[in-house]
Amino acid sequence: MERALDTRRYDLVQLLVEHGFEVESIDMARVFASWDPEIMNYIIEHGGDLRTGDPIAQALRNRIRTALPVYKRWRAEDEALQEQADIALRHHCYEGNLKWASLLLWAGADPLSHGTSVPGQEPYDDEDGGLSAIELAASAHHYEVLELKPIRSRLRGDVSRKVLGNLTCGLGVQILRRLLEEGLDPNESPELGCPAISQCIESMGCCGYFPDVGGSRWLDGNKRRKADTHETRDAIKAIHLLVKHGAKWRPANNKATGEARRALLGLTPDYTAELVWLLWKYEGSDQAAARELLRTPSIRAHTANHWDRLGELIANWPVAATAT
Repeated sequence: MERALDTRRYDLVQLLVEHGFEVESIDMARVFASWDPEIMNYIIEHGGDLRTGDPIAQALRNRIRTALPVYKRWRAEDEALQEQADIALRHHCYEGNLKWASLLLWAGADPLSHGTSVPGQEPYDDEDGGLSAIELAASAHHYEVLELKPIRSRLRGDVSRKVLGNLTCGLGVQILRRLLEEGLDPNESPELGCPAISQCIESMGCCGYFPDVGGSRWLDGNKRRKADTHETRDAIKAIHLLVKHGAKWRPANNKATGEARRALLGLTPDYTAELVWLLWKYEGSDQAAARELLRTPSIRAHTANHWDRLGELIANWPVAATAT
């Protein structure tokens, strides 16, 4: 049977099944690897197992195009197979494969469903059950996937808010601008504010502490330089857009503020000064949060050349923002 599958001999597959071969024992991944839809359908019709190991998801992840019509046929009879197409869609969105993301959307895969992108993996047991295809594409900065019509039409409300913090560079900033100008409220709630601001700050911090000349990432003192790149400039633009459209930075606790502070320490001091100015100008946080951000000796030393201006901003924080 393995040789018949590998050589795509439908006649031999049929002969073996007719003479008692146990179809349930066939590795369905190998059946799909034949690329022959006639063989695929015949084996399924005679009891091939489409559940164990998610063989359809494996085939679609491996870009076996002839598996698409087979999936559509059997999905009509078994709704549980939908998840296997969703698994493959999550994979291709994360990889940024526009062609296969488009094919799977055409086949009916759901870009909003949450779960794994690995066939045969147990479902996640967290609250959301994993990330959606849209969230995975955004997290990998494959913004071109978000521009596909079936996905772009779904970028609304809570779906959009979940990816705002990943729209931090290039085309992502353009998408962020469009969403905000279309009227999206960037805040999750009055209490939580806009977590995307913290995500943007942390994304800038990932670019921090570049050594001047080779060697270790962890250099001391003057041997390391602070980050100032296209990516960090785009991220501060994203923060500007967010607070301009009403986003509020509300760190959950001092630990969250400390994480933002550590990220800023990896950047040139101008970023801290600009962030505080943006929060002040657009009433993007309360005075207490801004004070806590600038509280430690390390951040004060980091921003020494800007301290007069920063002190002035803190002292004259908008009353409305402080009251909030």
